[in-house]
Amino acid sequence: MSLLSLSPLLASLFLSYANRAAATPSPENEERKALRETIIMLLEENQRLKSETREMVRKLRAIEVSQEAFRSRVSSPKEANTTQQGNINSLREELVEIEDEYDRFMVDSNADKAALRVQVLELDVRL
Repeated sequence: MSLLSLSPLLASLFLSYANRAAATPSPENEERKALRETIIMLLEENQRLKSETREMVRKLRAIEVSQEAFRSRVSSPKEANTTQQGNINSLREELVEIEDEYDRFMVDSNADKAALRVQVLELDVRL
């Protein structure tokens, strides 16, 4: 400092250099500034993504609740359908049995008719 106070020219050159150095950004400062901006941008993007994730989780939980309510509403008709299917199967089995019994009755009836016709013919022949 004492040299600067002794020489006005040297002081002027020093001040000129100092002003230029302060005005000219160093590449290291530019890199730091670019990195800071990138970090800030990434932090903002991270916050946005976290917010979107929370929203998606909220919607997913709402969907799960809705789905569970739907399942509970469907379970009762499903049980009723299962019961009705069991009833239908029982009725089909009963129908098959009745059809078999009807067929046997028809065979027996036809045999009885034939026997009665034979008797009628025999009576006609006697008379």
